[in-house]
Amino acid sequence: MIEYGTEEGVAVIQLDDGKVNALNTGVIDSLQLMLDTAQGDEVGALVLTGRPGVFSSGFDLKEVRAGPEEREALRLKFVDLLVRLFEFPKPFVVACSGHALAAGAALLLTADRRVGIDGPYKLGFNEAAIGVPISGVTVEIARYRMPMPWFESLISGQTVSPEQGKA
Repeated sequence: MIEYGTEEGVAVIQLDDGKVNALNTGVIDSLQLMLDTAQGDEVGALVLTGRPGVFSSGFDLKEVRAGPEEREALRLKFVDLLVRLFEFPKPFVVACSGHALAAGAALLLTADRRVGIDGPYKLGFNEAAIGVPISGVTVEIARYRMPMPWFESLISGQTVSPEQGKA
């Protein structure tokens, strides 16, 4: 599901659940452990990527729908992950391997640099289009990383292609 390795002085974390790389509390806990390892390893940078065609589709809807307590626990763990990635003490790159939606798009914004492949992929905060609230931390990271008019897509729920998202 999640693999960690080092290559030429770079720590690499790859998400691959064989589907859409949905984020749940187990995945977030595993990512936190791998970040601990990356901070302890003698590496010069960190790369986070997904499987071909999908970086991450966002939260695992089974966990979101399990109930308010589970949803809130997931949200809090994710906020902690976002802040940790945003403040990661080594250069951090997201290699976007495909679709990055909702919480997956938020992960993109935490990186110091983002690279990706072109293709028929969607990037963005599509949850806004259906009225799902976006955390204040995500909004502030987006405000910091996204120039206008792209920041407005956070509110509209509009998704963009990798080509459109280059700006």
